[in-house]
Amino acid sequence: MTERRTKRNTYVKSENEFKKIKRETNFKTHEISDEVKKFIKTLHIADDDPALGIMWNDEILIELIRRINNGEIIDLPERPNYIYTNTITAFKDGIIAHLGEFGGGCRYNFIAPNDMDQYGDVLTRLRDIELNPFIQVLRQHIDHSLAYCVKIADKKNVTLVPINRRAPPHPYLQVFD
Repeated sequence: MTERRTKRNTYVKSENEFKKIKRETNFKTHEISDEVKKFIKTLHIADDDPALGIMWNDEILIELIRRINNGEIIDLPERPNYIYTNTITAFKDGIIAHLGEFGGGCRYNFIAPNDMDQYGDVLTRLRDIELNPFIQVLRQHIDHSLAYCVKIADKKNVTLVPINRRAPPHPYLQVFD
């Protein structure tokens, strides 16, 4: 395995070491409502029609939005037109809707169904969001990533598995694991 940079910009050399760090810094397990499970089971997804899910770190987002709205984070670069900072819901929905424009649509925290080209476009746009100066300034004010990305491995049992995304190049911080 080649060296990988974690969200804290430390390098690890083995997959086991990476998984251990990922486990130690992972967010709380997300409970998926019955309504979302029902939606996932209706999706047409397969290896060549993947669905992307974004599991948000709500505790971090609540604190971040509070700090923005209280003027505690100053000198912010221009905000992209799809990112709203008035509420946590608006923040998440804006990003999901933006990504959905490049994929097969969006609902809840999922962009699906996608053909392989759309899936690639969504991951590219996700990286564009991650590297945006506004998002990078926000990321400097928090200790963890805003969210982690998953794909649906088994829609019958609603099994979600993390997507192993590469960390952005130095000096950028990882926003979406």
